[in-house]
This record gives sequence, C-alpha cells and structure tokens, in this order.
Amino acid sequence: MSMPTLPYRGTTLAATLAGSALLATIAAPGASAHNVLIDSSPEDGATVDTMPDEVELVFNEEVLEGGNAITVVGPDGNTDYAEGENVRLDGTSAAVDIAPLEEAGAYTVDYRIVSADGHPIEESISFTLAAEALDDTDAAEEAQEEADTGGEETQATNEEDEDTDGETAADTNPLAGNTWLGAAAALLAIGVIVILVVRAVRHTGSGNSEDS
Repeated sequence: MSMPTLPYRGTTLAATLAGSALLATIAAPGASAHNVLIDSSPEDGATVDTMPDEVELVFNEEVLEGGNAITVVGPDGNTDYAEGENVRLDGTSAAVDIAPLEEAGAYTVDYRIVSADGHPIEESISFTLAAEALDDTDAAEEAQEEADTGGEETQATNEEDEDTDGETAADTNPLAGNTWLGAAAALLAIGVIVILVVRAVRHTGSGNSEDS
C-alpha cells in the first residue's frame, strides 16, 4: 500500500534540492561581491619616468565612505609619501596626493577600501620610479630658481634706474632743489632797486630845495 507514494517523495526531494541549489547560486555572488581593482595610476608593475603627484585606484564598483586608507612607501621601506589623512573618493575611484618622490626604485602602494557590499578589502600594488624622473624634477627646480633670481635682479635694476632718473632730473635743473635760494635772490634784487629809487628821489628833492 505504501509503494505508490515513493515517486511523489522522490519528486519532492528533487525539487527541494534544485531549489536549494538555485538559492545558493543566487546568493553566492552577493556574498563574494567585493570590489576588484581594474586600473590604477601609476599602473601596477609599471616603470614611470615622470614624477607622479598622486596615486589613483579604480575599481569595478563604487567605493564607500569610512575606513579608507592609501599609503605609498618608498624603497627604504619606511617613508610614506602619501599626503593628507583623507582618501579622495569619486564613484569607483579612490585617490591620494603624494609628496615628491626622493629616490629611484620600487614603491609599494598599500590600500584599504570599503567595497560596495560594505566589506573592507586590503591589497597592494607597486610601481618603479626611473632615475629620469628625478633628473627632470631637479632640472625643473633649477629653472624655477633661475627664473625667481632673474625676476629679483630685474626688479633691483628697475629700482636703480628709477633712482638714477630722479637724480638726473635734479642735476639738469639746479634750481629744482633750491627754489628758496632763487626766491631769496629775487627779493634781494627788488630790495636793491627800491633803495636806489628812494635815494634817487631824495637826491632830486635836495637839488630842488637848494635851487629855490
């Protein structure tokens, strides 16, 4: 009497197993959906001959706020060139500014970012700084120093020219700096003329008195 129920039980068991497998397949991607690094600047393993001013990491999904960190450690294994405490986030990218690198060699970028699923991941990449990058930086600094020095010398020359022009103008017009002397001389001349006129008038008056 119990034999007819076996096919039903077998069908139920098969359906249950199939449903469990389907659920496991659907849930598996969600459980392992950590962000994946798909690009970076500098690129992982690359040798760069231009001094980078930042490190940018690009992932396949958005990077969430909270607990993100990026360090850039130099060949000495101790110096961290990353600047600032906060990582800049822009959708799927995370970036940090770096100070000028001081020596050629291998640099390690260690990062900790919060994945789109809320779980943090910690990984690292590396790049090599070529000696040419340091040479270019030194040349640029020297050129900037020369430009600054040239500007200071030009300013000093212009100031000297202005002083010389002022002195030349004063020398060309001797009375420009001695106006009061000119005024005193004019007053003196007028005084002499007045005295002479007064004497002449008195002399004329005296002559007329004697004649009468």
